[in-house]
Amino acid sequence: MEFQTRDRHTIRAVDTTSLTIPSGQFISVLGPSGCGKSTLLRMIAGLTAPTSGSVEIGGEAVAGPSRKVGIAFQTPSLLEWYTVTENIALPARMGRRRVDKRDVERRVEELLTIVNLTALGGKYPSELSGGMRQRVAIARSLITDPAVILMDEPFGALDAITREHMHDELLAIWRQSGATVLFITHDIAEAVYLSDRIVVMSPRPGRIVADVANELPRPRGTATRSLPEFTRLTSELRVHINH
Repeated sequence: MEFQTRDRHTIRAVDTTSLTIPSGQFISVLGPSGCGKSTLLRMIAGLTAPTSGSVEIGGEAVAGPSRKVGIAFQTPSLLEWYTVTENIALPARMGRRRVDKRDVERRVEELLTIVNLTALGGKYPSELSGGMRQRVAIARSLITDPAVILMDEPFGALDAITREHMHDELLAIWRQSGATVLFITHDIAEAVYLSDRIVVMSPRPGRIVADVANELPRPRGTATRSLPEFTRLTSELRVHINH
């Protein structure tokens, strides 16, 4: 896949790559900085159009942003003058499609419960911790009931303790939503803890150099990180990344 910069230069970001993700799977993408991980995510989201190659979701070509796809980035990018409730509802109220206000309100209440922010719907982003802000961003990505959730290092700015807590929050949300998740990360242990499958990309132009199944049992918890298989998988992935 290639994309054009604003000054018309063509950059080959992802090279000779074919990736199929079954519905409902949690897949992580690992690789060095600049290898095309985020570009791949943006193409799947319809935010960046490839000059060659194609992306399909459910057998339909991706031609632009879609309600079928939810996105959460490392920076939550919440509107500071909107309440938590208003931020979560925003994607449902955008675009030409008419939505029932009461349906949106009900869905927001459901999502506030799912992300454990029920009492904070009327708060503003400035009143929230980093972990809470990220939970709002995740809830916002779910407001349109997407079939696919794309996450670009959503916990990268959080401290280690909050990050591990958010891992468990995310897995609970994923199980409840039934969505397919594509998760971008630099953290090998994070990928192993969360995923059914881990893809490793080479430096730019990125190509897949490893596609590793993760058979660690679910549900996962603190003890998972101490399992021999967890250690083995992290070591295997580190070899692929450093190869």
